[in-house]
Amino acid sequence: MFRRLVAFFIGITIAVVSFTFVEKLNAKLYPIPTNIDPHDLNQMKTYVAHLPSSALLILLLGWTLGSVICGFVIALISKSESRTPAYIAGLFLTTAGIVDLFMVPHPTWFIIIGMAVFIPFTLLGHLIAPKASKEN
Repeated sequence: MFRRLVAFFIGITIAVVSFTFVEKLNAKLYPIPTNIDPHDLNQMKTYVAHLPSSALLILLLGWTLGSVICGFVIALISKSESRTPAYIAGLFLTTAGIVDLFMVPHPTWFIIIGMAVFIPFTLLGHLIAPKASKEN
């Protein structure tokens, strides 16, 4: 049980680091103009509304890869076939994604796809982890 809990927290941490890395990369590719205050919700809504789809697709890719890595790491560290920690991690990441989407509104297509990413790809990461390293 303790091993699964540690695996969960390390998996979540690695997912957040992955998301942050992709967001920093996106900020370099599509920087916020200097005349926009990132703390002004209305200005950020306008900025996000005018982002090219490629910027949002990069963010979705980051969420997807981070979720896969999260599930993979959970499986490796927990050495368990149980998908429960990966499922709970996917729920946690989905909740964090919802909070993020409420902070700065995004296009509807992004919200729908984004919310469908975390749980299945966290479970996929768990599934593709090497079986030899797992115990029951």
